[in-house]
Order: sequence, then C-alpha cells, then structure tokens
Amino acid sequence: FARSIQHDLVLAGLVTSVRGAAGGMLLACDPQKLTLLDLIEAVQGQVSVSICATEEDWCSREKKCSFHPVWEGANILLKDYFSSVSIKELIDGCKAHLNNETIDKVNKNWSVVKH
Repeated sequence: FARSIQHDLVLAGLVTSVRGAAGGMLLACDPQKLTLLDLIEAVQGQVSVSICATEEDWCSREKKCSFHPVWEGANILLKDYFSSVSIKELIDGCKAHLNNETIDKVNKNWSVVKH
C-alpha cells in the first residue's frame, strides 16, 4: 500500500526516490508551494464529494436535479480549502506537537496559536 502511494507521488513529480542504505524519499518541490490538494490528487485522483459534479453526462437528470449545484459548490469549497493548506504548514503543525507545545487552535492560515 505504501509503495503504491510512493509510486504515485514519484509519477506526479512531487517526490524523488533515492536508492541505497541511506536512501529514501525526498520532496521534489518547495513545501511552501506544495498543497494538500496536490498530494491528494496525486494519490487518489480528482477530489469530489459526488461523481455527478465532476463527470459530465454521468447523470441524465443533471439539468433538473436540485442537488447537482450543491455538489458542484461543495467540490469548489473542498478544492479551495485543500489548495490553501501547504505541506510546510502541516509540517510546522506536526513539529509543534512533537515539541509538546500546547496548541489551543489553528487559525485560518494554519498558523499555530499557542496558549
């Protein structure tokens, strides 16, 4: 399972693989510019809360369905949110937990707010 994810990330150009005893995986891009959306889409494909909002002609009732615009709107919000979170911000949040900092909340910009 992990190898499959690693393979997808390499194919997307997000990480590089280094062989050998001291090898491993390295980010191939700036973590400040790499977003959570980039990672998710590299591994699982297009983000969507419902297939009817992303696949054209999937449903013959699309024009008459009152849920279709709801799913489209939800997709836009989800993608916007995931693209607003950089991997650097996630790393910084993890470091704060590893350093046993008390965190009361994470603000809109994913900055750690300490107590």
